[in-house]
Amino acid sequence: MANQREQQQASQPRPPMPRYMSELYGGLRFDPNGRCLVRAYLTPKAIRGRLPADEVKDAIPDDVDVYGARPEALPFHRCNRSAGGKVWGHFFTTRPAAGGDVLYVPGGLWARYGEEKAYADAGGDVLGYRRRYAFHGGDGQLTAWRMKEFRLNAGAAAFRGVTFHPVAKDLVAWKVYNDVEEPLSDEEGGDEDEEDDDEAEDMEVDEPAAAAACTEDDSRQRQDKKKKQRLQ
Repeated sequence: MANQREQQQASQPRPPMPRYMSELYGGLRFDPNGRCLVRAYLTPKAIRGRLPADEVKDAIPDDVDVYGARPEALPFHRCNRSAGGKVWGHFFTTRPAAGGDVLYVPGGLWARYGEEKAYADAGGDVLGYRRRYAFHGGDGQLTAWRMKEFRLNAGAAAFRGVTFHPVAKDLVAWKVYNDVEEPLSDEEGGDEDEEDDDEAEDMEVDEPAAAAACTEDDSRQRQDKKKKQRLQ
């Protein structure tokens, strides 16, 4: 019976991959790891000024003023909310010229912590970077909100001869999320996305990632991984 059920499920056509966030069906979410974000979203956005036709079109909006509001006031899609209360969202924005280790927003500031992470291809060419920030309220109190800022390395060998779109100037992608368990120093350990980044395949500039690979709900795989770690 089990084999028959598996054969029937395998023969059923898979639903088409959603093109918009509002079309995400049960079991799917948009939460790409760092490598996927740099390769499949940030790179084509910087080169063509838009995302590829086969990606979720409005997954990373570019019309949200992330510097004009506290993180909890940003628009988070309904699919990017977990039962445990965690929320996350991705945004394209332009880094201000005066931006550095501290980014000021109304009611608080984003303060950088930890080391900068580089994303390299199989040949060691660094294609992009990631910085981490923690949000502090107007009273200086650390909050549960975190942000990861991704940017391209325009000087990478892979981009030689590439004409970037005008939107590429100071273009960055943010992932904003709340996570009370994430440490604020590299010595204390990495976060969950960090582990996914290290396990991801090497990047190729001209290889677009399938939306399914970036949006497939892998919570069961993460749970199995944590169980194995506890048994070791």
